[in-house]
Amino acid sequence: MAVDLDDDIVQDFLVESREILDRLGEQLVDLEQHGEDKDLLNSVFRGFHTIKGGAGFLGLDPLVEVCHRTEDVFNLLRNGEKQVSPELMDTVLRALDVVVAQFGQIENGRDPEPAGGDLLQELDGLKQPDAGGAPAATEATAAPAPAEQGGDASDAEFDELLTALDDGDEAAGSGGGGADEITDEEFERLLDELHGKGQHQGKPVAEDPEAAEPAQAAAGGGDEEITEEEFEQLLDNLYGPGAAPGKDAPPPASAEPVPGAGDAAAEPPPEKAAPPPARKPAAGGGNQGGGGGGADKGPAGADAGGGGNKVEASVRVDTAKLDEIMNLVGELVLVRNRLSNLRNELDDDRLGQAVGDLELVTSDLQSSVMKTRMQPIKKVFGRFPRVIRDLARQLEKEVTLETHGEDTDLDKNMVEALADPMVHLVRNAVDHGVEYPDEREAAGKPRQGTVTLAAEQEGDHILLTIADDGRGMDPEKLRALAVKKGLMDEESASRLDDKEAFSLIFHAGFSSKEEISDVSGRGVGMDVVKNSLSRLNGTVDIDSELGRGTVMRIQLPLTLAILPTLMVKVSGRKFALPMSVVREIFELQDVRTNVVNNRLVAIVRDKAMPLFFLERWLSQAGEPVLTTKREMANGEEGEDERQVITVIVGNQAVGFVVDEVIGLEEVVIKPLGALLHGLPGLAGSTITGDGQIALIVDIPSLIKAYGKRL
Repeated sequence: MAVDLDDDIVQDFLVESREILDRLGEQLVDLEQHGEDKDLLNSVFRGFHTIKGGAGFLGLDPLVEVCHRTEDVFNLLRNGEKQVSPELMDTVLRALDVVVAQFGQIENGRDPEPAGGDLLQELDGLKQPDAGGAPAATEATAAPAPAEQGGDASDAEFDELLTALDDGDEAAGSGGGGADEITDEEFERLLDELHGKGQHQGKPVAEDPEAAEPAQAAAGGGDEEITEEEFEQLLDNLYGPGAAPGKDAPPPASAEPVPGAGDAAAEPPPEKAAPPPARKPAAGGGNQGGGGGGADKGPAGADAGGGGNKVEASVRVDTAKLDEIMNLVGELVLVRNRLSNLRNELDDDRLGQAVGDLELVTSDLQSSVMKTRMQPIKKVFGRFPRVIRDLARQLEKEVTLETHGEDTDLDKNMVEALADPMVHLVRNAVDHGVEYPDEREAAGKPRQGTVTLAAEQEGDHILLTIADDGRGMDPEKLRALAVKKGLMDEESASRLDDKEAFSLIFHAGFSSKEEISDVSGRGVGMDVVKNSLSRLNGTVDIDSELGRGTVMRIQLPLTLAILPTLMVKVSGRKFALPMSVVREIFELQDVRTNVVNNRLVAIVRDKAMPLFFLERWLSQAGEPVLTTKREMANGEEGEDERQVITVIVGNQAVGFVVDEVIGLEEVVIKPLGALLHGLPGLAGSTITGDGQIALIVDIPSLIKAYGKRL
């Protein structure tokens, strides 16, 4: 029977496990390069262990089955009984893919499907230690690494210590010495395991054997054992009441220190005494599930053994609530715009002061609400180590990934929308850009190629960079391919500069690969990238040098919820153009125009730029379009006072001719009604500061639908 998705425990499990899975994808790829990293091995082990514990608690046996086998493999790896290899990682990554697919089934309200028998058999085969691996494991077990000179013990050491304590209790119970008593030797060994050999500040060692004898006699007539109460009191003095590891409650208040060994316990510990080993949260989440059973609740549960209650630093909020708050802020922005217009009309000082204060508060509120919707770009970057690793193995190339600016924040909707185009660009860099190892070596390059992903904020935009140190692009070859595929004639191709030639790769059906494979060759990937970025009001720029590599730069707005626009007027109507694509504004009469291929163009800085008249989009079919504002007024000829707005569509600059530029205004996009929904050229509508309705122009779809008419 499927799990109840409305259950809070199930939702917590799904959310926290998703975070763990995201981290595991990155950690496993990193582990292949750093197979001896014990912290990384322990972190991956805890990740699968935590998911297994939660799944066992909810009765998700297929999930437990995969995680348990994978956990066993990593138990051998972290104990040194097995070595990391590419073949092993292939199997483990397949297991991770199965777990991710099972979580998708759970989130859709279905029971997870069992993993394939071949995968389970491969995992079972990996559970055997490598030849010669056992001695290393024995050595590691016989001499556990102490905490680093007074530092905290690692999670693995802490788990082993708890196991040793449990085993010690059982041995004491069966040894006839009394389950409640331990010897001085056992106590010293316990402190050595906690703090490192010789680092603890517990029972002092008497320098003079003769001086030690009276102390022993006072402690109980030569008895070498201490009671449980004395041991508890000593731990309380070392760590503080109730803070000793593995201790659930403080000792009874009546516990009294005793002479001898108790004297050392009664003294306050020196300042340099090592702090108790703190339990770190599991990699990728707060849960630490039991081997086959439950999952402890989150980080708060893990750290609850200390003194007072800790206040949670974060809280989960449904994204629908954030969207609702953002919509209300958008309405407030519209009201602010209207009040600003009224202030200018009424010219009242007191009203002006109040509206000014409102503008300040509204801007701060808008900024704060937008920050709650922000997510680090790392959420997008995190999937690419696995993408590059798998693609490089498939193509038999050696490629490494470098990332910069992973903490750069972006609106959550933008983060989700960027995933697909970024995958295409990264795969393109590995497949088309990076050469084969022998080819790189012959060219004097390292055998291993590098793909770099970077993100940085520039004002109200974000700049993404995808670079590779591969073979680069040959503009002459691209021009020849464009002619060969019939995209343009030879004369037009020869007029393209290098940047324009690089942009040819964004044409549908254009590919530099002669053979079609399951990776590339169909000419659809980069076309998808261009269309996706256009919908996000983004632009892309390409720089490439033959033999040195290629750099692609993507510029995007930080958010699409509140849109900075340029308000213009065409035939008496107001329109809003997204400022993210506007580059410059100039008078139409100030530029020289010409006709190229039956298209009116403006010569700007010795380059031809296509001109589009928005009036023709608004006019009815067959109706003549007035050529000047003066003709529109009285039919007389005169100077053309219209203005040209240069915008970037994908990677092409075009000019829109408008009657008047009103100015900048922040607007909130409102959906169009049923009658206008899906109309090409319109992205939505908004209410302007004077209360009128303005349509927001969708420039890419406008040119695609009406390019010949405009």
